[in-house]
Amino acid sequence: MAKTEPTIEGDTMNHNTNIQSTQNERFTTLLLENQYYLYNFIYAFVGDKSHAEDLFQETAIVMCRKFEQFDPESNFMAWGCQIARNKIMNFRKQQKKTSLLFKDGLFLKMMSRSERLSENNELKFNALQSCIEKLSDKDNQLLKIRYESGLKVKEISEKIGRPVHGLYKAFSRILDSLRLCIQQEIKAGESA
Repeated sequence: MAKTEPTIEGDTMNHNTNIQSTQNERFTTLLLENQYYLYNFIYAFVGDKSHAEDLFQETAIVMCRKFEQFDPESNFMAWGCQIARNKIMNFRKQQKKTSLLFKDGLFLKMMSRSERLSENNELKFNALQSCIEKLSDKDNQLLKIRYESGLKVKEISEKIGRPVHGLYKAFSRILDSLRLCIQQEIKAGESA
C-alpha cells in the first residue's frame, strides 16, 4: 500500500481549521468572561428580561460573525457594547409604536455614559484581581472565608478562634489596602 503525502491544499485547509478553532475558543472565552456585564448593559436599556435575552443572543451572534474584525489590543466589552448599542437602537425603532421610557437624545447620552462606566468597571475588576494576588496568604484566606463562604464576621470568629473586634480591624485594613492598590493600578494603567 503506497503512502500518500498530504497536499498543500489539504495542509492549508488543516491550518485554516486550526486558526478558526483557536479564534472560536478565544471568542467563547471572552464572551463567557463578559456575558454578565453585556447582558446587564442591554437589560439596563430595555428593562425587559425577555427582550434583553433576545438582544443579547442577537448581539452574541453578530460578535461571533465579526470576531475576525475585533482588534485583540482593544477592549472586548466596549466592542460588544457598540454592537449591543446598535441592536438596542434597532429594537427601539421597532418599539416606536409603544411609548418609550426615554427620548432618543437622552437615551444616547445615557448609553454613552454606560459604555464608559462599563470600561471603567472592567479596569477596576482587573485591578482588583491583580491586587488580591498581592495580598498575603493569611489576608487572602480571610477574604475567601468572608466573601466566598458568605459567613458573617461573628461566625468566622467562632470558626477560626479570633476575636470579632480583631477581625473587623483586619477586614478594614485589608479593604483599605485593596482600595489603595486598585487606585494605584488604575493610575498606572492610565499613564501607560
